[in-house]
Amino acid sequence: MHDQHSGHVIYKSGHAYKLRLELEWDLRCGTTVTECDRAGAEQAVAAIAELTRDLIEPQEFGLTKCVRFQLEGLSVIAQQPLAEAHWYLKAPGTEAYPLYTRAQMIDVETIDESAMLAAVDALFNAPCDLSDNQWPSWEEMYVFDTLARIPDTAVPATQDYLVLDDLDNKALDLPIPLQRRTAGVWAGRYSLGFMAPFSVQVWQDEYSGFRDSDSFSTAIELRITVHWSLWWEEASPGRALLDAAIDRLQQRGWSLA
Repeated sequence: MHDQHSGHVIYKSGHAYKLRLELEWDLRCGTTVTECDRAGAEQAVAAIAELTRDLIEPQEFGLTKCVRFQLEGLSVIAQQPLAEAHWYLKAPGTEAYPLYTRAQMIDVETIDESAMLAAVDALFNAPCDLSDNQWPSWEEMYVFDTLARIPDTAVPATQDYLVLDDLDNKALDLPIPLQRRTAGVWAGRYSLGFMAPFSVQVWQDEYSGFRDSDSFSTAIELRITVHWSLWWEEASPGRALLDAAIDRLQQRGWSLA
């Protein structure tokens, strides 16, 4: 083992946290189901933004559009192709790896809450052909490429890299370059195939839909996967930062699933 090895590893499966948020609206007030789904998308973006507080910095943001319809009270995705179905934001100097072809590529200076909300606006405002009992909606969001803030106690004092083992790629003593900034020290994957510290996915649960003719509910699932043990091990210096972020999400109404 390298003399200055951090003692931590990168592992693709990592350790996952799954949270759930349920929202309900009274349709008698004139609210449309499209407005409900849009509000749900805004809540999903707010959750991702909450994770950027001293924890992660997204290097990409993917957002998928769909068309939904009511089937036996549930909000079901219509199986039809859309000319514009996927929006993809990427940070400066990064490679683009959208999950889907024909993605609407958007270069932004910073992938923050306002940039993600602008993508939500673009998704809902893009025209699409709708049949009766259909409405435009979103299906999923993802951030697979991230930087993460290294806990102060884990920052090497005399070197500009963090030494880890990448178990999936069988790479031992892997030096990960550090970015020293005014607001802390950050690190992320340095090439495709090596997992970023965190990945985040959000999607609408299949049980979203109509409670009755007067009410509509949205259930949102959030999965945070921690790929570097620096944040998932109980005694690791990053675990407290992650736990604090989870607590803030719970204060916003999210519950651990």
